[in-house]
Amino acid sequence: MAGDDGGPDFGLRITWSWTAGLEVLSPCGPRAIPHCEMAWKFLEEKGEGLFAMVFGVKDVVGTIEHAKSLEIGRAHV
Repeated sequence: MAGDDGGPDFGLRITWSWTAGLEVLSPCGPRAIPHCEMAWKFLEEKGEGLFAMVFGVKDVVGTIEHAKSLEIGRAHV
């Protein structure tokens, strides 16, 4: 199953494939839209590339604690 959502009102073009487990985001609107601004800022500071990785796990709390013990950096949990 694949999809396409977002657009100028949201500020992001979002294309995904649940089958492949892949989601691609790109800015597609004016910087005044918060999500679009976030995407443009990321591109300017870091260039094209990986923005985030998301994994499905059986034990969320245990996984977070394990990641903290390894001192793995994270933006959102």
